[in-house]
Amino acid sequence: MDTEVKMGLLPLPKDDRDIKLGALYTYPKLSEIPNDFELPILAVKNQLDSDFCTGYATCLVSEMQEDVSLEPSYSFALSKEISGNKDEYGQDLRTAMKSHVKFGAIETRYAPFSLETRSPDFLRDIKNWSADLKFPALYHKKASFMDVTGPYTPFDDIRATIWKFRKQKRGVVSGVDWGWPVKQEKLTTIEKGNGHCIAYTGWHGDYLVLVNSYGMKAGKNGKHLIHKDVVNAFVEKYGAFMFADISPEEARYYLTNGTKVDVNWLRQLLSTFINMFKQMP
Repeated sequence: MDTEVKMGLLPLPKDDRDIKLGALYTYPKLSEIPNDFELPILAVKNQLDSDFCTGYATCLVSEMQEDVSLEPSYSFALSKEISGNKDEYGQDLRTAMKSHVKFGAIETRYAPFSLETRSPDFLRDIKNWSADLKFPALYHKKASFMDVTGPYTPFDDIRATIWKFRKQKRGVVSGVDWGWPVKQEKLTTIEKGNGHCIAYTGWHGDYLVLVNSYGMKAGKNGKHLIHKDVVNAFVEKYGAFMFADISPEEARYYLTNGTKVDVNWLRQLLSTFINMFKQMP
């Protein structure tokens, strides 16, 4: 397989409402992060001849936490319902993440269709899916998603967030301009190509572990190692997000009060009371 494969990630529109993880959590020091670490994934999947990469990457990081296989083509159709442009190519990462927060996702075993049985044009239209599926999808609904921006470079912010939330098995969804041969394992140069959504699940030295959605024949068993300079070059264009366990309302409360979510509870309580007194007439 060469570089002529379907992609489907659109540049991320700027939105100042994105909640940044670094504003809510204290990131680990870089000296505390090991040189090698990798989260386990449920499976490497293949998006075949579709532009559904956002559905595949977001489902991959969700099912890592859920420990159950999720159907990417349904999630892609849900994201198209949100953006209202089912006939247009691809999707941006924010909208793809939002589909998991607004609707959830369905388990593969409940999916009546897949790319093996239906065309991408059929699957991308939510009207072709039973409305009854939205109920079981709620079981896998996420509380929120957040921009992983913190105090470091994008490469180190991604490492720091994965390490901090390693017990919760949280991967990071991001994107690249794909211009490499799909079989190439190490991605060290910035190539010209179309936007492609991928998941980061760990690192080895100066390389992040990139999980692709082109089956086991991509890279080494479906994974690639991507150099930190290449990672840093694309995060601003496509974003880098992680699912979070607190609601946007809770997050905004902590941001308004200038309190970190993971600080000592007594300090947090005192800070809240101090802010309340400051607001009193």
